[in-house]
Amino acid sequence: FHKLSDAQLAHRLEEVCAAENVSFNDEGLNALLFTAQGDMRQVCDEPHPELMANMLKLCAEQNIREAAQIIHDFYRMGYSPEDIISNMFRVSKTVQLPEY
Repeated sequence: FHKLSDAQLAHRLEEVCAAENVSFNDEGLNALLFTAQGDMRQVCDEPHPELMANMLKLCAEQNIREAAQIIHDFYRMGYSPEDIISNMFRVSKTVQLPEY
């Protein structure tokens, strides 16, 4: 399969939301597009980037217990370690963290 464009993904996601009577906004749609990376299957197979960004901020604040709890929660929700780590890497490129 080839990767879908963001426009193709957005169109399909809007169709799914309409069929399921689910409301959405642009921010939510953009989060799904970020997560999908051109693959519709990724929409449900990756942790939400906002939760991952929160976990990274907790790490930067040296609040390791809460950060580890978020990772543990992802794992309990059924995300694979590979999905968690790859999503963490992608989100780390976009989140604003203090430089040390």
